[in-house]
Amino acid sequence: MSRMLDALRQHSGEGPRTEGLSAKSSGVAKDHVLASLGYAAQAPESTGVAPALQIVIGAMLVMVAAALVWQVAAYNQLVATGPLSLLFGPRQTAAHRNVAPPVQRPVTSPGVPGPSGPAPAKPAATASLRASDIANPVVVPPASAPKAPSTAAAPPPAIVQAPKPAPPPSTPAMLVTTSRTSTPPSQAASPATPAPGVTWNAAGSSAATSAPTSETDHFKLALYYQRTGDFEQALIHYRAVLEANELNAEAHNNLGLLYQDKGLYDEAIREFRRATAIDARYDKAHNNLGVALLRSGNPESAVSEFRWIVAQDGRNVESLTNLALALRASGRLSEARDHLQRALSINNRYANAHYNLALVLEESAEISRAIDHYEQFLSLGGADTATLATDVRGRVQLLRSRLLK
Repeated sequence: MSRMLDALRQHSGEGPRTEGLSAKSSGVAKDHVLASLGYAAQAPESTGVAPALQIVIGAMLVMVAAALVWQVAAYNQLVATGPLSLLFGPRQTAAHRNVAPPVQRPVTSPGVPGPSGPAPAKPAATASLRASDIANPVVVPPASAPKAPSTAAAPPPAIVQAPKPAPPPSTPAMLVTTSRTSTPPSQAASPATPAPGVTWNAAGSSAATSAPTSETDHFKLALYYQRTGDFEQALIHYRAVLEANELNAEAHNNLGLLYQDKGLYDEAIREFRRATAIDARYDKAHNNLGVALLRSGNPESAVSEFRWIVAQDGRNVESLTNLALALRASGRLSEARDHLQRALSINNRYANAHYNLALVLEESAEISRAIDHYEQFLSLGGADTATLATDVRGRVQLLRSRLLK
């Protein structure tokens, strides 16, 4: 055994043979010799690299875990910011989303301009006050302003206005004479005979028994409904007459009167012109055309129509009166007075002429004569002028009071 150990020592100490061997091959040879002698091989010496790497990796894992926990806490609003915000810039958290930053405005007193001019007016939506602000207002006076005296200025004396006198009654409107509905002799019915196709029941109302079939029946029904004030039925039957005979001048004239009573002057003028075109000597249609023209604001054309009638019949007091009214509307008061006096010279009991002459005299400042003719009108007027008579009485009283002053 000792000899073998000596051999090993000598073997290990040979210089020329071991100079070219590396440390690794020398260690391998020793392992083989020890193994052949029954000794266990020696463990290689540790260089210390593997433990250091493990420590670094472990530290990095701990840092990553800590960063994740920090970032989760930031998103859950447990901390102000997270590592990602530090790395990639500031980001809005859930608490800061959709929240506008407060706007700092300079605080100025009411009426005092701020650094860059007057303070901007608040929007209407934010200008409301709370109830507590209104109930308990806080007023802070300026430090340098002296305290105002508590005496209040005396209110100005009340102005007492004298009651205004009641306005005088307006001048009554002019009276225009209209030639009423025309009935051809062949179509005239007795007053006691009802319209064809109409019967009266026990309650006093009418009821149709048979439909009209001829132009004459339609004309009679149209007259009946026009006189009873049924505009729609009268219009239906006049149109039926004209469908059967377009050249029926009386139907055109009566239809014009129907329109005129409703204030439809354009339609009335159209029907009156058709009637005068069919029968140029139809004086009632000429008179009604003049009235419609005068009421629609065309007095000059009305003068032409009334002059034509007066030229045909110089004693027609209705046309003379209407001509005077058209002249008055045109501003020719002198001519209007002459024609009204001429009408009264023909018929001194014609109430409309007295009334219209009183209007002309009042406009000419002949108050006493105007009162006389107003009173003549009141004495001669009938039931159709009862409403106008009330206004005329008030007018007479007013004019008499003017004379007494």
